[in-house]
Amino acid sequence: MRRSPAPKRPARQAHFYTVVSRDTIDTEHAAHRQRFLAEQGYAYTIVDADDVLGPKLPSVDRPALVRQP
Repeated sequence: MRRSPAPKRPARQAHFYTVVSRDTIDTEHAAHRQRFLAEQGYAYTIVDADDVLGPKLPSVDRPALVRQP
């Protein structure tokens, strides 16, 4: 888990973030962390990478590289 730098002014908030890959053991740890933070009264939002980065670019078929003797 990472935390953005401490706020400089009292009115600002600090933000914690975690990057988790789907279908990994990390998802289980992230679920426990989410539960813990929610129990402590912290707001918790899950943001999907596609929502932040946009949809995946279409794949381009590349010819296989062939070595010439």
